[in-house]
Amino acid sequence: MKLKWEKNSRVMELVSQGKIDFEDVIPRTKTELFPFEAATVRLRRVRDKRPFVTVHIRGKATKSQWGGYYGPTCRVNFGGAWQGTPMEHMDSNGQLEQGLTWLDVHKVVEKTKLALGFTNEKEKSNKKDEEENSTEEEVGEEEVGEEEVSEEVPEWHPLKEIAAFEKRGWSS
Repeated sequence: MKLKWEKNSRVMELVSQGKIDFEDVIPRTKTELFPFEAATVRLRRVRDKRPFVTVHIRGKATKSQWGGYYGPTCRVNFGGAWQGTPMEHMDSNGQLEQGLTWLDVHKVVEKTKLALGFTNEKEKSNKKDEEENSTEEEVGEEEVGEEEVSEEVPEWHPLKEIAAFEKRGWSS
C-alpha cells in the first residue's frame, strides 16, 4: 500500500531529513480528495514534539450515480500528548477495504511512527531497566556466585497471533 503525506512544515522537514520521499507528499486538500488505494497521513499540531496523527486508508474507487467517486475509508488516530505525557494508544473508525487486513494497517502505522520518530516510552524504560538489571546481576554473580533466576514475562507478538488466526481461517 502506498503511503502519502499531506504537505505541511513538519512533512517538509521529514523530506529534508530523508525520512520520506518528496514524491510521497501531496498538496493540502479535502479528505474526500485523498488518493484511492493509498494511506494518507494528516498531522495536526505540527509544531508539537508529538503531533496528532490521522492515517486515512482509502480503498478502491467506485463511481457514484451522481458522477463522483467514493470508496471505503478507515482512519487510524494516534500521537499527541496530554499534560506533557505522550499518548501511547490509538483508535480507528470507518470502513477497511475488504481486501486489506489489520496487518496491512499495522504496517502503515509502524512506518508512519518510524518516519515521525515516535517511540514507545515504555519500551525505552524497559530497555533501560534491563540494562541496569544485567549489570547488577553480573556484579551479584561475581560476589555471591548465585545462579541467575529469570522471572521474565513472555513477550506478546500480535503479528504472530494475527497470522495464526488467519491460518485457522479467521479473517481480520
